[in-house]
Amino acid sequence: MLLDATDPFADVQRGASATDARHRVTISGLWSPGAGFMLSSVFRYRSALPYNVVAGVDLNRDGVNYDLPPDVVSLNSGRGAAFSQLDLRLSKGFSLAGHGRAEIQVEGFNVFNARNPGGFVGNRRSAVHGQPTIYAGDFKAGEQRIAQFGLRLEF
Repeated sequence: MLLDATDPFADVQRGASATDARHRVTISGLWSPGAGFMLSSVFRYRSALPYNVVAGVDLNRDGVNYDLPPDVVSLNSGRGAAFSQLDLRLSKGFSLAGHGRAEIQVEGFNVFNARNPGGFVGNRRSAVHGQPTIYAGDFKAGEQRIAQFGLRLEF
């Protein structure tokens, strides 16, 4: 179907929104093995997000170069890749003199270093059509595997 810039409410415009993940799951857990240790985790999963597939040429000659290819029925008809990430935190608490308390923390984000590709190229005329342009660790793309250490003092 062709997109018509003068008809923004045509049926072809009714594709999925760019944030339409079909499935989202978040699982969190907490375990205290004793001796002041605490292990917590957060696992996140999201199914693939849609992206727009365009022909890369002005098929209906209306001066706008975002027409859909003949085999595509609506906007955002392509699907990218799923997202998954496991974050872990290990902490150990200590009592200090008086009423004070300290806690040492070690946190790991994207522990399995999932690549989490995104920003898929929708232009069919491009040599990299359907390929991602961003990965975990890129700007606005979530973390690559990283760790941080911390100390919390309570008094």
